[in-house]
Amino acid sequence: MSDIDPTELERVIRKIKHCLALSASSNEHEAAAAMRQAQKLMAKYRLTETQVNLSDVGMTQGEQAKAKRDQWECLLSAVVADVFDCEGLTKKYWCTTRGRVEVPLFVGVTPAPEIAKYAYDTLHRQCKTARKAYTDRIKRGELPKSSVSAKTRGNHFALYWVGEVQDKLKALIPTGEDSPEQAESDTHALIAIKGRSQELIDAYLHNLTDGKGPAEGPNRRKIKVNPIDAHFGAKAGRQAQVSHGVGTTGGPVAAIGRAPVGTQGSFL
Repeated sequence: MSDIDPTELERVIRKIKHCLALSASSNEHEAAAAMRQAQKLMAKYRLTETQVNLSDVGMTQGEQAKAKRDQWECLLSAVVADVFDCEGLTKKYWCTTRGRVEVPLFVGVTPAPEIAKYAYDTLHRQCKTARKAYTDRIKRGELPKSSVSAKTRGNHFALYWVGEVQDKLKALIPTGEDSPEQAESDTHALIAIKGRSQELIDAYLHNLTDGKGPAEGPNRRKIKVNPIDAHFGAKAGRQAQVSHGVGTTGGPVAAIGRAPVGTQGSFL
């Protein structure tokens, strides 16, 4: 890419995007002229279409930072990222007051990362509250005893809480009641959009990590869950509330990694 002023580059990218949008016109002459203009500008400033579209990719981070994220938190960020077409990552950095901490990251084509961050933070607070209420019941002896600690049982409860909330998140995505033919066409279009979004996300992460890419998360072993904890976790998850919204953009990235392998698998 040529070395030009960032403000000028932003103006050029906006103009190229406008030309690319016009290139989809049903008027063949207008479409051809717009495409020629877009290609001319990209050649002049040595920009590829991917570089132009990368300006649409953004990143947000969750508001909760802790020394080590629990498995239910990793699952929640993986579920949210999947529903909103983002890449769910973990940022690890050193905090002068708390030492090594981790926070969830969401990378995607705007405004998806903002929506994902809002959904994650909202659901994280709800799950944390429900989990505490459940562990308090265990400590008071209101539920049958188990060989594992109340904290561990609370984490198992939270895993099933998150599992139930996935359908609620999917319900936020608008769907139409079109004919089967139109529905099939929309499905193909959606697959194409998802593929394009992933291409841009991958390019963004490639640039962000100097070509190294995010580090793979550790493998998560399958765990046995008390049926009582699973039952109450799923029941509470069905009562979770979430709606569309936006949040604030997170800070710079220090080290990032993918969600732990297996976070969307079975926990039984």
